[in-house]
Amino acid sequence: SPEATPPPTASPSRPPSDTSPSSPSVCSPSFTFSTVATGFSTPMDVDLHPSPGLHLGSRQEGRAFPSSGSELWVANSGNHSLSIVAGVGGPDVTTISRRDRGYYHYQANVYGVAFNGQSGTGRD
Repeated sequence: SPEATPPPTASPSRPPSDTSPSSPSVCSPSFTFSTVATGFSTPMDVDLHPSPGLHLGSRQEGRAFPSSGSELWVANSGNHSLSIVAGVGGPDVTTISRRDRGYYHYQANVYGVAFNGQSGTGRD
């Protein structure tokens, strides 16, 4: 009976000699990640709003919202909502959740969020 041929094995590649950020062998800069908020429900996408504070203002639902820092919007497929994380990168990070009253139609299993970053379109 014929013997089975063993699967090919991968050989380790030689690491580049220069791994500094200015080296052409590095394809992207390094990033540091940290947890800024928890409690999402099956988060599927995240996007930075191009105009932080535009929709929330400085107060919403009786509480203050930071006017500095970035604003992350998270699409939560598990509960058909969007979570807004305001003040990212600043000292006062806070979150608020938004769900359309017709979520079962407009946001059913929402899986993405995107914003228009072009100025002068009237859609800011």
